[in-house]
Amino acid sequence: SGVTIRLLPTADLLPSLRRDYGALYFPLEIPASAYPDVAAPVPVVGVANVLVANRSMPDDLAYHITRLLFEKQGDLAAIHPEARNLRLAGAVEGSPAPFHPGAIRFYRERGAWQDSKESVSRVNSQSPTPNSQSTDRRQP
Repeated sequence: SGVTIRLLPTADLLPSLRRDYGALYFPLEIPASAYPDVAAPVPVVGVANVLVANRSMPDDLAYHITRLLFEKQGDLAAIHPEARNLRLAGAVEGSPAPFHPGAIRFYRERGAWQDSKESVSRVNSQSPTPNSQSTDRRQP
């Protein structure tokens, strides 16, 4: 194909990124099979994808958007295969912003939300950062 790539390991940057930005960043390994001519796995920094919503979004709308992400996961994966990795447990972790009350309602109904997160979300909502709902760390 005439294109040569070299993957650079970046995992050594993880401690400082986590110190400055929290659990949004996580260790990830790109397998050797991911690209031609890559002989060994490469340790890199992964970053969570986060769906962000304005605080003014109605709770019901945020709830239904969050619900549809999980109910239509197969359809999403047909568009972008990485959507296969969407998981409730991962969706409630690592958000750099507070969760929208509508998303919390969905996660609570599915048993993924722990009440201890509620107090953290309320504290964070005092900041100027918009509410968000997090998707799994490895989502599109």
